[in-house]
Amino acid sequence: MPYATDAIWPVTPARTALHVDDALLLHPLVSPLAAKGELWEGAPPVFIVTGWELLSDEDRTVASRMANAGVKVRFMEFEAMPHCFAMVVEGSAVARKCIREWAGWMKKVVEAPGSVAEGGTVVGFKKLEEKEVDVKGLDEGWEVTMERMKERVKKNEERKEALAKL
Repeated sequence: MPYATDAIWPVTPARTALHVDDALLLHPLVSPLAAKGELWEGAPPVFIVTGWELLSDEDRTVASRMANAGVKVRFMEFEAMPHCFAMVVEGSAVARKCIREWAGWMKKVVEAPGSVAEGGTVVGFKKLEEKEVDVKGLDEGWEVTMERMKERVKKNEERKEALAKL
């Protein structure tokens, strides 16, 4: 669908990201991934859930950096699941598990905030078996991730076409 160009939504040249101009993709106020670790100090508990999707590496890095800054992070990765899978496959066993975990965590944060603990889990595809992972060790290194992001932005600029974020 074509959009009219204006000061709020410039479409010429076309953007590769819906939410921001390409030049700002690596700005810390736009991308949590671009923020230095110390920015997260004192942040409230965070629940991060991801599938095997375009953003899963970034999700792992942000979760690890937050946890290493002292944030209580609950990280869950669901094998073979797409972006927003709990809504896409609504009613499935995997979606129900995700929503149950998420709701239980939120309830705990509100009702017993002192009992919230850091933790990471990878949930298997078929049997939904759980494997614990160290949230602080999920990060491959901020520099490595930032270089990959810069390369992705550069490729997107060269291609001048929008990419799906699935």
